[in-house]
This record gives sequence, C-alpha cells and structure tokens, in this order.
Amino acid sequence: MYQLSNTWWIDNNNLNLNIPTNLHFTTKITTDYNQTFDNLNKIVSDSLIENSFVINTKNSSTSKTDERFYDYIQAYELNNIRCITTSQYDVNQFIFQCFTDDQITQTRNQQQPFLELIPKDSIISNLKIINDEASANVNSRRGGGFGLFYKENNIWKLISISQDSPYCDQLSQKNIPAKHWPDCYLDNIGTVKNGIFNEKLYKNLIN
Repeated sequence: MYQLSNTWWIDNNNLNLNIPTNLHFTTKITTDYNQTFDNLNKIVSDSLIENSFVINTKNSSTSKTDERFYDYIQAYELNNIRCITTSQYDVNQFIFQCFTDDQITQTRNQQQPFLELIPKDSIISNLKIINDEASANVNSRRGGGFGLFYKENNIWKLISISQDSPYCDQLSQKNIPAKHWPDCYLDNIGTVKNGIFNEKLYKNLIN
C-alpha cells in the first residue's frame, strides 16, 4: 500500500527526527514470516545498491538480533536521497520509505527547539503551535506520551511529558507561569484544577 507517512531518522547531529516521506510502501506478512522478511530486504537492498546507494550505518541495525531500534532497520543513501526498510517482526509488517535532505533540514528546523527538551532517544509528532504554547506526541521506538511546551523570552520550555495531566505541585516546583498551566491534579485521588493552557493544543492528545 502506498501512502504518505513519517519515519525516524538520526541526523548528523544525532538528533532524532520524525521525517515526512515522499514514498511509503507497507505490506503485511502473512506466511513464511522470517523468509519473507529476508526476501523483501534482499530485493530492496540489491536494487538500491545496484543503483549506487550505500548503507547509512548510523540508521541501520547491525544484525537481526540488534535491538537498538527495536525493529530490524536498514538505511540507504545516495546524494540527497535517503531510504529505509523497516521489518516489524512483532506485527509482521514490512515498510519501505524514502525522503530527501531538504525534508531533513525542514524537519530539523521545526523540531529542534522541542527535541532539546525531551528524552534523547525520542521523537515528536503531531506538533501543534498556537502563539507561545505548543503540544506534541513524544514517542520512543515503542510507546510514549504527550508533551506540553511554552515559550518564554523567545525560548521554548517544557511543561510536562506524560500520558495524563501533570500534578499541580510539579508545575509549581518547575516555576512554570500560571498562565501556561494545563489541567493538573491537586492530589492522588484525582481532584483536578482547571488550567489556562490552550485546550486546542492538548485535549486531542489526552483523549
């Protein structure tokens, strides 16, 4: 199936970027799982290398037992083009994606201020910015939560990363201005204090 999608890419500055892809092909593996994955990887690899692509080691698994990226990933590059194959053995899915250096640059410019505020081996997606507040999904290779941010003196700062509303005392301890507080818990029994943070930015991430 062809569709627009995004893929994880570690750039030359070791930033974990979530890149929109020009080409995205996904197929579900239904029989002879290991052999089919091997065959698909070989077909793509042979074709790309025949056309002068080379392996990008920073974004490639060293072997099928390398768990650094969770999935088995092989990355290739030629001039300003980057391509990735992802073998998702846990969901029996094979993905092929390509994008350009220009897309890497555009993505870096947009995401870098927020990447500096989240765990190192994470990416952001669904980034939304309204005035001096922003929200995004923050994901590891599997799992994640949502991040809330605010801008002060033209610098983006982190409010919280979680799968639920933060506790009010945490916001207070971090000296986050009250005008940027989202809904927060006053206690451990779920008493909520309504916040002022723009609901359009985070209600869709929580639900």
